[in-house]
Amino acid sequence: MKMNASELLQVLKEKFGDQIDDRFYLPKAFWLGEKEMVKAVYLGCDPTNTNKNIRFDFAFSHGCMDKGFVTFRKKHLKQLEAIGLSWKTVYTQNLCRNYFKTETSKNKIWKQAAEMWIDVFREELDELFSTDIPVLLTSQLLLDVLLKEEKRPDKYDALKFYDLTTPIPVPAVENKLERPLIPVYRGVNGRTRVSYQLNNFPDYIQKIREILPKG
Repeated sequence: MKMNASELLQVLKEKFGDQIDDRFYLPKAFWLGEKEMVKAVYLGCDPTNTNKNIRFDFAFSHGCMDKGFVTFRKKHLKQLEAIGLSWKTVYTQNLCRNYFKTETSKNKIWKQAAEMWIDVFREELDELFSTDIPVLLTSQLLLDVLLKEEKRPDKYDALKFYDLTTPIPVPAVENKLERPLIPVYRGVNGRTRVSYQLNNFPDYIQKIREILPKG
C-alpha cells in the first residue's frame, strides 16, 4: 500500500517508538520549483541535529541562519560548485525526512527506516523529473540502502569511484530509485583518512561533469 510522508512517519513511530523524534514537522525539499533548471538531485540522510535540536523548514538546513548550519551549507555548496552546480540547479532532499533521537552515524535503526522511505522518495522524484536526472549521494550509507544487492560489492568502495577504477554512475538497473547514482561523499575515508572533498579528485570532477545533463 502506498503511503505519503506523513502516513509513513506514523508507521515509523509505531515501529520504532521513541527512537523517532516527531516533535517537528518534516522539512520540505529545497529547490526553486523550476524543473528545467534541475540537473541533479542532491541527497542527504536525514535532518537530525541532536546537538542543537533545530527545526528546519527545508532539507539541508536551508533558511536556518544558525552560524554552524550556514557553514554546513557552504561546505556542501563548495562540493556542488566543483562539478558546475549550485543550489539553483539541484533538487535538495533527505532520504529519511523525519528526525531521529540519534545522529545518523550512530543510529542503529537508520538503515531499516531508510528502507521504508525509498518508495515514498522514488515516487516523489518520478512525479517531478525524468529518470535520466541523476542522484548525487552525500553519504555511503545512502548507497548501502539504495543498492538492490543486499551487500555493497567491493567495486563500490568509495575510493574506487573517486580514482575511476569503478565507472560512474551506478546504473539505474542496480538501484532501487532506478536512476543513475553518483557518490559525492563528505568527510574522510575511515581506512585511509583521505578526504572525500571533490577538489582533491580533478579527474573524478571531470567525469561527473561529463555525466550531468547539459543545457
